[in-house]
Amino acid sequence: MIGLADRHQIAGVSPDAVRDFSYLRGEAVGLPVVRPTAEAILAARPDLVVRSYGGGGAITGQLQRLGIPVHQIGWSDDFEAVRTHVREAATAIGQPARGEGLIARLDRQLAAAAGAGAGRTLLYVSAAGVTTGPQTGVGRMITAAGFQPFETRPGWHPIDLERLADAAPDHAATAFFDTPTARQNSRSPAHHPVARRLLAGVPVARLDGATTVCAGWFVGDAVTALAEAAR
Repeated sequence: MIGLADRHQIAGVSPDAVRDFSYLRGEAVGLPVVRPTAEAILAARPDLVVRSYGGGGAITGQLQRLGIPVHQIGWSDDFEAVRTHVREAATAIGQPARGEGLIARLDRQLAAAAGAGAGRTLLYVSAAGVTTGPQTGVGRMITAAGFQPFETRPGWHPIDLERLADAAPDHAATAFFDTPTARQNSRSPAHHPVARRLLAGVPVARLDGATTVCAGWFVGDAVTALAEAAR
């Protein structure tokens, strides 16, 4: 929401807004922080609450009973859903033109990245030691940059170290390796010697982890980084 709203429009942000998985964590610094409880939100006196997961499943009904409208951001794992949810949120806060601008930015990034990977394989490596294949948000980012996911099974899976010992992808991409999240996962398969040799031996796109967590307009940054690694 920080990317869509004027700063004076923002009555408060989630405590998670400054965490390493928040894309606009730098811009969130200095904004009022409001805990995701009905009491704290009521005290902030907002005209509208925009939420995705904060406060649990019951909070939307609680806020509506208090007379506070809620705009729920839907789940996105493909680019068309991202466009839809950006457009809906921008309209809800009275910034439709800004929403269209972010959608246009995403579309330019996708067009510029198309085909960069030239069908080569790419393995996504998270600090927690999992990877992804087709039919996920990150999987779609990989194919948008012209690569084929090295992990061919749909969904998310632990990194197959035995397979990596026998065969390597052409490229790799990492996320969260330079954050506290990586230290929390210091014993994950991503730090195994087999994985370390892979990351030292192939071109690696080092992604801002926040671009991979939720599918927002900023996923274009991840696709751009993948394309740049291909070139």
